[in-house]
Amino acid sequence: MKIRLFSLIALIGIGVLFAVASVLAQDSSMPDDYNWCSDANYWGDGRCNNTQDGDLRFCLWEMGWYLPRVEAGEFTIEQVVT
Repeated sequence: MKIRLFSLIALIGIGVLFAVASVLAQDSSMPDDYNWCSDANYWGDGRCNNTQDGDLRFCLWEMGWYLPRVEAGEFTIEQVVT
């Protein structure tokens, strides 16, 4: 339970960093199915395919979809957290 909570907090922290970057990058031309979990330049290293913990896998895939959109200025981190 502590690991899941820590992972979620860490992902939210990463999201905050990307929210700052979103001010600099205003590109909203990414495809609807784009996800950092599938992008070798970001998280395409298998971390999103965790077979031991389904909740963590779900959280990573969700954050992998939302965080690039926060970075691109399509969402704010507050909208994602909500």
